[in-house]
Amino acid sequence: MKRILPVILLICQISAAQNLTNIWHFGRFAGLDFNSGAPVSINGGLTYTDEGTATICDGNGQLLFYSDGLTVWNKLHQIMPNGTGLLGGTSSTQSAIIVPAVGNSNQYYVFVTGDIVYQATYSIVDITLNGGLGDITSTKNVIFSPNSDEKVCAVNHANGVDIWIVVKENLTNTFKSYLLTAAGLSSTPVVSSVGINSNGVIGYLKTNLAGNKLAACYWNINQFEVYDYHNATGIVSNNVLLPQKFASSGAYGCEFSPSGQFLYMALITPSQVYQYDISLPNAAAIIASEVLVGTSTSAFSGALQLAPDGKIYLANYSVNYLGAITDPDNPGLSCNFVNQQVTLGTNQSTLGLPNHAAFAVAPGFTAQGFCFGDSTYFTIGSSSGIVAVQWNFDDPNSGAANASYINNPAHLFTAPGNYSVQLITVNSLGNSDTINNIITIIAAPAVNLGNDTTWCPGQAIQLNAGSTGTFLWNNGSTLATYTATDTGAYYVTVTINNCSATDSIYITPGACAIPNVAFSSSDTIWCEKQAIDFTDISTNLPTSWQWTFTGAIPSSSTLQNPTGIYYASYGSFDVKLVACNSAGCDSITIVNFVTEFQSPPPPVVSQSNDTLYSSPMFAYQWFEVGNPTVVLSTLNYLVPPAPGTYYVLGIDSNGCSSASPSVIISSIQDIGGSGISAFYNATEQQIYIRHIRGIASFEVFDVAGRIIFSGNNCNLPCRVSTSDFASGVYCLRATANDKQFVAKVLIVK
Repeated sequence: MKRILPVILLICQISAAQNLTNIWHFGRFAGLDFNSGAPVSINGGLTYTDEGTATICDGNGQLLFYSDGLTVWNKLHQIMPNGTGLLGGTSSTQSAIIVPAVGNSNQYYVFVTGDIVYQATYSIVDITLNGGLGDITSTKNVIFSPNSDEKVCAVNHANGVDIWIVVKENLTNTFKSYLLTAAGLSSTPVVSSVGINSNGVIGYLKTNLAGNKLAACYWNINQFEVYDYHNATGIVSNNVLLPQKFASSGAYGCEFSPSGQFLYMALITPSQVYQYDISLPNAAAIIASEVLVGTSTSAFSGALQLAPDGKIYLANYSVNYLGAITDPDNPGLSCNFVNQQVTLGTNQSTLGLPNHAAFAVAPGFTAQGFCFGDSTYFTIGSSSGIVAVQWNFDDPNSGAANASYINNPAHLFTAPGNYSVQLITVNSLGNSDTINNIITIIAAPAVNLGNDTTWCPGQAIQLNAGSTGTFLWNNGSTLATYTATDTGAYYVTVTINNCSATDSIYITPGACAIPNVAFSSSDTIWCEKQAIDFTDISTNLPTSWQWTFTGAIPSSSTLQNPTGIYYASYGSFDVKLVACNSAGCDSITIVNFVTEFQSPPPPVVSQSNDTLYSSPMFAYQWFEVGNPTVVLSTLNYLVPPAPGTYYVLGIDSNGCSSASPSVIISSIQDIGGSGISAFYNATEQQIYIRHIRGIASFEVFDVAGRIIFSGNNCNLPCRVSTSDFASGVYCLRATANDKQFVAKVLIVK
């Protein structure tokens, strides 16, 4: 492709490639044609609406069709056969927007928002139907957002192919981004809740050409808000609420300048237009940049819309002209607001202008990133139908990188300065288009905070970031200088002409006095031989350490925080630490700082009837094997609550302990040879009683001798539910084969 592209360009006719929005139909039969470069009033359009419309052209700027959100007209101004009954509205701010289908040059999505039922729907137009005049397919009035304001815009995905459809949910602060791909519109949106919660539906939602900013107008509360938009994820974030201008005026129209640096906001009444520099680093700076750039003589003003000629046009209600911002990328009054820029003949403007996807309005290509040392990213306004591209970056020092043959390249310019970047495109019909734009690469500001340094308490270090530009320190300060009064890392970002540079300085503690030695350890008293860890907690920043551990292995260390110091014998031992820095040394010795006791011998368990007894210890804890967290008894004996394996932990007066060997209890047996057995299942909260010939009778007594449960004639194992019993000791008596069984039962909840 690189070899044949120049040949293709020589034999093709030259035609415009970026003309999707060259024809406008809006208001009361109003129309404009931008194909000559300047707008010319045209007749024939059939819109008669107070607010939103949408139009779409082919790559040669010839009208394909248009809509007011209720009806779709073809290029001959005929209603498409299936082109009525759409669910928009003549009083919906953005009643419609037309978006080319992804991967299908013959189809277009018509997204509409309602003015009575607040919802967003879409229909698909196939331009090959009805003899090439187009018709709506069977995909019509599909509800994709059932609770939507009169706001809808389209944003190019970061991949340069797919498209985000963004709507604002009614009565909430929620934005929904639906991804349009070759497979269709996703049913699951990316949801972002951010900014103010407006209970009104009126006002525009716009995106900039780069697709990384959104702006919303809230007519009912007369406020504007601007947001960051992540066109790779569809997430809306970082809102900046612009101040309310007048209590009764309507915040209605908004639009971004082609570069995206400036945002323009239009009030319905008084008919005023404001400019904000949204490239500034924070909300306060953006709000402070506000400039009233124009006032219309019309009683009411409405939409702002970027046009193919690079100007932003202003709708004026019930008059035959549009105002305009003729140089929207100039700051303040130099943006040149004109009250009556273009006339509409005998037709009239209302509040709305055609709602176009920003990428469809874009000139042949846009660029982002103009700071020297950073890559500049180029984006074709629309790649629909393009089969080949050739870029020349006017940067011969970059060698082979001076040319590119991909749609959306990046280029790292070799020096600051002006470059005439050229884009040549070839569409599927073999037609070519050549576009040249001047790109200015700006040198990054110089910022130097100096070398890293040290600091002592009470000292102040003055940091200076320079004398020009805007400043942002890591603590939020915006001054050129900063007084550091502590250790740590300090960062400053200096911005000049939207280019930024960052420098940092690390201030580390310095040795201002000899150490004040102190230390701690992971333990000071323990049982049996073990290893412990030591921690230096000295002040005044020591840089070397000498530890002495009497009776330990190792007996010394030069680490700041020694670990695994093992004491091999029993007794109490001294610990010494000497710590030094450049100012001198200090030491401390703590006598008998650590003590190691020997654990007692394991207790011996004996059994008498249904009770287990421990040999004498200072304290006791009885456990069942496998359940080490539940202490069954702290006495010197245990009545096992059920068959199982038990042991006792014997504790001496030093708090050291040893565990006895385990004792297995199979069941609770009586010693009278009755043949009756019983056991208590604590998990099931049941007492089970068995005899080979059945149980004649049984009773359960509490400690007061009261019968709390009784039964008789159990051939199968008798069950006594203890779920209602309180924890404690009970007596069980059972009779079978004229013999009696008596045992104690410990109920544990």
